[in-house]
Amino acid sequence: MKKFDFYEFAGVLAPGAIVLYGAAQIYPALGLLAKNKEISFGEFGLLLILAYVVGHLIQSFGNLLEWIWWKCADGWPSDWVRTRKRGIIATAQWEVLPTRIRDGLQIKCPDDVSTLSADEWKPITRQVYAAVRKAGRADRVDIFNGNYGMFRGVAAGLIVILMVALMSVKTDRWKLYGALLVMALLALIRMHRFGVHYARELFVQFLDMQTDEKAEPKQEDEE
Repeated sequence: MKKFDFYEFAGVLAPGAIVLYGAAQIYPALGLLAKNKEISFGEFGLLLILAYVVGHLIQSFGNLLEWIWWKCADGWPSDWVRTRKRGIIATAQWEVLPTRIRDGLQIKCPDDVSTLSADEWKPITRQVYAAVRKAGRADRVDIFNGNYGMFRGVAAGLIVILMVALMSVKTDRWKLYGALLVMALLALIRMHRFGVHYARELFVQFLDMQTDEKAEPKQEDEE
């Protein structure tokens, strides 16, 4: 079986485990985490599979959540590079970016990338990532992406737990509801931060690449 990579562990398993734990506390009858009972290896494997599946389902809600979040924040951080919003990269870096795209990706790119639409810029960004990964420079980019996915999933999972708790727990547990809401907001803030770090690191690594730089794929990419 394919080994779990960092994104799958942080972005899928962690949110799934949080939701399973929350569900077990709200509905003890489910028997997901029985108190004072040792978990066998088989039961642990089943919980791992459940966390993985639930994590993917939660990330579906997270996709909607992030779309709303970035819609309110003038677009995705990777698109801020095109529009020159929020200072993702310096002006000097922005000015040489079109040349690096033409030379490094062998595609036509206008001297002013802001004239491109968001739909035209998105596939270019994907190709930038492919080039960075092929050159063996994507380690930090992938870490930022994994943390971004984790906090997106955590925020979505906490909101799901909050909604379930509101329907199932006594109405006087406002401290619990407030704590869940605050933690979800903090997770969204961390998601925002890692989204910005991802975009900045991606384009900095791309700009730092030499035009004749050879690809150095990781061992797992060769298998």
